[in-house]
Amino acid sequence: MFLGTSDAWDGVGQPWREATRDIGCFPFRMTNFVATEKDRSRRIQALCRLFDVIDNAKLVGSVAVINDAVYGLLPSIVTLRLGSKYLALASVAFSQMAKWRIDHMGAEESLLTCVFEQGKEEGQDEFRRITRIIADNSELLRSFGIQDIVFEPKGAAGLQMADMLAWLMTHWVPELHVDDDDGFSSEAAALLVRALPIVRRYETREFLLEIARTNTNENMREIRARFGLEQFFPDQLG
Repeated sequence: MFLGTSDAWDGVGQPWREATRDIGCFPFRMTNFVATEKDRSRRIQALCRLFDVIDNAKLVGSVAVINDAVYGLLPSIVTLRLGSKYLALASVAFSQMAKWRIDHMGAEESLLTCVFEQGKEEGQDEFRRITRIIADNSELLRSFGIQDIVFEPKGAAGLQMADMLAWLMTHWVPELHVDDDDGFSSEAAALLVRALPIVRRYETREFLLEIARTNTNENMREIRARFGLEQFFPDQLG
């Protein structure tokens, strides 16, 4: 995810459209771009232009990465407390950005509106409905500086940027020694990190287990009852 002021987002749409159309990939999808443009030098040149647009908008990126194999081997009681991978990743990206905002902007600054891509990922529908219930019935999200959460198609410039960020951060995973054969992902990721602050966290098995231990059965039942979420979380707690 990316964080920017309202003024930044207001001014980013036009230069982003111009840049992506010039490189022949609008709306921009990193997977399509990489599949179409095979020449590495032209790839880097095109991405540098996009990075300039992001840099000029003074944005900040937040990333959370989970190894599918690690998550898949977790006991069911742990994954029940964590939720889906989408929910776990979104929550970590959320918390990192909320902390960055407090550390760098102060707790009294304007509240955030979080825009998520409307897609078909496992757990997204659950995430959307639950956050809507919480946003409408409590001050919990506002305590993190979040005023509202909305879901939009990928046509928005910010979501195209986030698509690029997600691709790079899942094709370059130094903790797992993951990179393209020619080093394209690591080179592109390094250029992006130079352009703007990126808060990135790789979720280890130990971290996931610690979060699950913190989110006790009693805590889950209290939240479920408080917000009327029984339909999403049937009583499977031991």
